[in-house]
Amino acid sequence: MIPPFMLAGACLGGRGAAFAPTDLTGLATWLSGSSLVLDGANINQALDLSGNGRDYTKVADATRPVTATVGGVPVIRFNGVTQTLLADDDY
Repeated sequence: MIPPFMLAGACLGGRGAAFAPTDLTGLATWLSGSSLVLDGANINQALDLSGNGRDYTKVADATRPVTATVGGVPVIRFNGVTQTLLADDDY
């Protein structure tokens, strides 16, 4: 099975019918670069757009990921080592 985030990314290339991640059956969480609560370029919170209220919050100032732009689209950039966001609840 292809993960839902792969399906969403594959459908954003302008081909086919309009698509939103909420079209996916069983969507648990949808995080988007456009739904971030920021402090400068640092992310304080990533709000869940799935309608399930599964927001993610910074653990500490020193471990916050940052925002970036890739191809004109806002993204969340993690350094792969220390930057994290913590789910607000157990899923």
